[in-house]
Amino acid sequence: MGLFTGDIVSHAVECTTIDAFMTEAGIREIAFLKIDTESFDIDVLRGAAGAISRRAIRMIQFEFIPANVARRIFMRDFFAALPGYRLHRMCLNGALMKLAEYDVKTCEIFVTHNLVALPLEDGGSHHRSPD
Repeated sequence: MGLFTGDIVSHAVECTTIDAFMTEAGIREIAFLKIDTESFDIDVLRGAAGAISRRAIRMIQFEFIPANVARRIFMRDFFAALPGYRLHRMCLNGALMKLAEYDVKTCEIFVTHNLVALPLEDGGSHHRSPD
């Protein structure tokens, strides 16, 4: 946030991971996970690695914003954090545009956009490993 304003107020908050929360609460599956953490979405996904590997989250909606670039987080990082899922861009009309596999020319668009990840039915990989 320091990138955008000098008037920063901080508050201590208790945090946990999605994986730990699911275990502690006895939750086996999440139908819809909405992430809006202002460039920390990748951290939330990394804290859900177990649920993601089990495809226990049926739909994940997250954002890519310019602050991701300042943190050196790119779309290739989201592809890597979501094995077994297919990524889609959410269009202004609500339609989903499928991103078949990671390609720097078509995936690294440094403007704000919303994304949706859906598990692949066969559990296979949806992309080449980013180099």
